[in-house]
Amino acid sequence: YAVGDAREPMNRIRTVRTTPKYLSAMSEALKSASLDANPLYFANVLLNPDVLKVWGKIMVQRVSGGKMPQEQAEQLGFKLLEHLKFDRLSTGLKDPSIPVFAIEGEKKALSVLESQLRQFERALGRMFDSPNPEQYDFANEKVPPVVIPIGTIGVWNTVKVPGTDKHALNPAILRSVPLKGRTFIIGQDSDGKNNPGVTAAAAMAATLLEKEGARPQYWKPPLGPGKGFDDWVEAEA
Repeated sequence: YAVGDAREPMNRIRTVRTTPKYLSAMSEALKSASLDANPLYFANVLLNPDVLKVWGKIMVQRVSGGKMPQEQAEQLGFKLLEHLKFDRLSTGLKDPSIPVFAIEGEKKALSVLESQLRQFERALGRMFDSPNPEQYDFANEKVPPVVIPIGTIGVWNTVKVPGTDKHALNPAILRSVPLKGRTFIIGQDSDGKNNPGVTAAAAMAATLLEKEGARPQYWKPPLGPGKGFDDWVEAEA
């Protein structure tokens, strides 16, 4: 999900280095999409059920290894994905029991999404690598936790109230994300603590989120200076 001015050109979004097939699916979905009218259209396309189904097919293709006809592999793969509640990635934004992960920029938000998709792809891989995938016991696979990525543009998820020195949560978040009781993760680059502007914006966001009843948390990648979530995802590949 991206909020704010989400009209980032595809030639910049594709700089997520480890997701060419995932990005090609998104590119197909966005080909005819006009993002100018509604910045949240980007959000709706990224994780809507139709696009999520495309990603499911891509994951099955990647791991099934031609062990069975593709149609049969997809039927089996989607049964496992249903068991793992894969659809939470398209319905979870409205479910306050599922954490959201806010991070600056669509590229890093896509990296958060990729980290979620990998959990499901690994489960599919274990099934298709088993001696008899059709007899695979789904009880072997626990339902993985998920987070819903939100890519914010500019200074995190706060906006300056026009004509004042005050700040408020991005209106798109207030409209679209149920916050009361929800874990809201604020992502920072590894050197964020050394950037006073980023630190102040993150602290302000946390204060505003708490006023809305959310439970803010901070996260930064366990990597060296100047590294972000996308670098961490690539390092973990």
